[in-house]
Amino acid sequence: METAVPHVVQITVKTDRPHAIDTITTYYLVRHDLSDLILRLVTAHMEQPVQDDLVFEGLRYTIQARKSPWTFGQKVAFRWGNERVKASEYKWTFWFRMKPELESS
Repeated sequence: METAVPHVVQITVKTDRPHAIDTITTYYLVRHDLSDLILRLVTAHMEQPVQDDLVFEGLRYTIQARKSPWTFGQKVAFRWGNERVKASEYKWTFWFRMKPELESS
């Protein structure tokens, strides 16, 4: 999917356990799939709005997507070289969580 006007979007990926080896390892193994999911979801939202809170499940993890107004982005003039880039109305936070049965004690 491609939008007619270039956009900039704030995207943050967070986890409850950022220093846990199993979380770091799992994230590393699925990072390309997650990047693809995030890009597709955010791009699709620009074409057709999606609900505010979505959860996706992988074999080892869940990822929860939340969007909220991006007020800072509306105050800044973004550019890519000489081209003006429009700030998205929303920013996204993705929570990466290990499935409980796979978490180590």
